[in-house]
Amino acid sequence: MGLKINGSTSGSIEIDVPAVAGTDTSITIPATSGGEFIVSDSAGDVNIDSGTFFVDSSTNRCGIGTTSPSANLHVQVAGDEAIRASATGANQGIWARYLAGSPHDVDLYVGSDGAAGGSFGPGGAVVWNAGNTSLSFGTNNAQRMRIDSDGLVRCGNDLNRAKRDANSVGMKIATSHPQTALEIETATGGTRYNIRFWQGSTEQGRIETGSGSTTYATSSDYRLKENIVPVTDGIERLQQLNPSRFNFIAHPSRTVDGFLAHEVQDIVPEAISGEKDAVEVWQEGEELPDGVSIGDNKLDEDGNTIPKYQGIDQSKLVPLLTAALQEAIGKIETLETANASLEARLTALEGGAS
Repeated sequence: MGLKINGSTSGSIEIDVPAVAGTDTSITIPATSGGEFIVSDSAGDVNIDSGTFFVDSSTNRCGIGTTSPSANLHVQVAGDEAIRASATGANQGIWARYLAGSPHDVDLYVGSDGAAGGSFGPGGAVVWNAGNTSLSFGTNNAQRMRIDSDGLVRCGNDLNRAKRDANSVGMKIATSHPQTALEIETATGGTRYNIRFWQGSTEQGRIETGSGSTTYATSSDYRLKENIVPVTDGIERLQQLNPSRFNFIAHPSRTVDGFLAHEVQDIVPEAISGEKDAVEVWQEGEELPDGVSIGDNKLDEDGNTIPKYQGIDQSKLVPLLTAALQEAIGKIETLETANASLEARLTALEGGAS
């Protein structure tokens, strides 16, 4: 024992250091029932006491900014930043690991790189990649989800698959396995909305399940519509449609019935998306290669333009088909009425002749 000083319950030990560059330093050890150790300078810039750093002797919990820690380490501050950890190494800023035995092993890794390389540890991990400013989430030493620097959220086991539309994609789910890419499950009982589509504050459609079936519903409420008039040229427009049989190039062995989008576009334009022979072009907001301007065609690795294919929603043809069928039924009924009248006249003539 080098030095032992006992004082009264109100006594203390104070060590004062003369001013150095205008700053007085003191160390105070009050002999109070709670115990306290304070290091401070005259400006109060450094202060360690039971109000800012606290260890509960009964629980061994440590509180910083609180004298009532609710966890092994409890940091409580009034400002915006509670904990900051920095590292000069290339791989990590924070590495926290909890090993309580399988299956409870958990890794938390926040670092400057590693997201693309899959350095996620044996458990789960969160990786911040400062190089490409992405945030990745991994399990079982593999990347499972990533938020790219442009806000694109990628999920699945094929996260590096190229996106097709740089400006429009918000989330991409990709899988290299010939299995389900996305499952949506809701509670049983009644109608449940699986997906709802909104444009601004107006719902445009939804996919819902219930009563053993799935409904793909597009907006059709009368309160959303105006200038409502009957379709009067159903047969005329229907006769312009050109149903065809064909196979898609990617599936040469399968022949199907359908339409060519550009042939339908002038007849039922709302059923078609895109324009005939359109190609991908560079758009505002994209990082342009050298010598390329907004509006220029995008080219693939072989220097060819990239097609922007048209699509068709064949359900949009139903109103025209219904109108044409109603017109045809009307004509049939007119002919039936005329035929009945003619038969009655013939019967009358035959009766008079006899």
